[in-house]
Amino acid sequence: MNKILPLIIVLVLTSFTFAGKAMVVKSGTTATKFAVSAIDSIIFVNDSLIFDNGNIYAVSGTNSPPTDSTRFTITATWVVTYLQDYHYYNGGDLPGTISLKHSDGTVYGPFQTTGSIGQGGVINAYWICYPFVTIKPGSYVVIDSDPSTWSHNSQSGDRGFAQIIGYLAP
Repeated sequence: MNKILPLIIVLVLTSFTFAGKAMVVKSGTTATKFAVSAIDSIIFVNDSLIFDNGNIYAVSGTNSPPTDSTRFTITATWVVTYLQDYHYYNGGDLPGTISLKHSDGTVYGPFQTTGSIGQGGVINAYWICYPFVTIKPGSYVVIDSDPSTWSHNSQSGDRGFAQIIGYLAP
């Protein structure tokens, strides 16, 4: 616990980015690199679920894009700390990008994602990024760079599976 607490304090007071399998923490002009090869995701203490339409039922097959847009509405300003799309039938392809498009046309992203193993050991099934972007109230559409492999089913309203986590902006 002694090693974790200082890192949490550093994260609150500084900025950080993810570069491949490392997390770079910056404080002023000093940067420290931490290996994160054993970490699939980081959720911060004050984060809340903004949107999640994933479920455990069978998903669409290969080359079967969602037939409806993945959309959500927020009534407050949020800082998005985590975006995730699910691609079960991606054939192991490298992860692409995720964007959020506001109803007024403003696009946040695209954000490059990294892959994580999905159900059944599927390589790069989860596309994950940590954008730390502030988004305004309103309606949004999630844009995935490879809709042909974006998992969806009737339980999601034939919308691509997405999860968005963040915190209310101060």
